[in-house]
Amino acid sequence: MEYAMLIEKEKTGGYTATFPDLPGCVTQGETMGELIYMAEDAIETYLSGLKELGEPIPKPKYRAAMVEARPPKKKVG
Repeated sequence: MEYAMLIEKEKTGGYTATFPDLPGCVTQGETMGELIYMAEDAIETYLSGLKELGEPIPKPKYRAAMVEARPPKKKVG
């Protein structure tokens, strides 16, 4: 299964990731590569915990995409 990951660049450097389908599942990494590695581990740990507790594994319902937006043009006159 694939889960949507929201990435936030931290002011102090590095990145933090959250997963809308997995409440409370959060991880971080100093580089994007490290973040991806840590994200895979965080999801596996989260899902293993749910399984051990006898909780259902959530099916992914969120998808992520980037949308380019331009600032509005200034009005003349």
